[in-house]
Amino acid sequence: INPDEPDGPKWPTSTNYDKAVNEIVRYVDQNGHVVAKPHTDSVNFTRTVVVDNVTGEVITSGAGTTAWTATNGDTTFDAVVNPVVPGSVADKAQTAAVTDLNADSA
Repeated sequence: INPDEPDGPKWPTSTNYDKAVNEIVRYVDQNGHVVAKPHTDSVNFTRTVVVDNVTGEVITSGAGTTAWTATNGDTTFDAVVNPVVPGSVADKAQTAAVTDLNADSA
């Protein structure tokens, strides 16, 4: 794969070997107004891929292409203690953890 050769095979897009699953917890009042800074978290997954050196296509079966694995083995969005906002009462004290995430989690 040569990036200086426009008609040659291309390096695969990063979504073929690198994915992130993201969580955003937003804090809004009953009118939809933001009352606290959002909480964000991300779990990253990677894999090794084999690329056809003629077509540049990722070969998804056979030797070399590996299963998705979580960076540092982390497959969880931890529970989040929700902030105390003066003049407001939260419907939950914390946002529950989300476990067993994988590269296809939405």
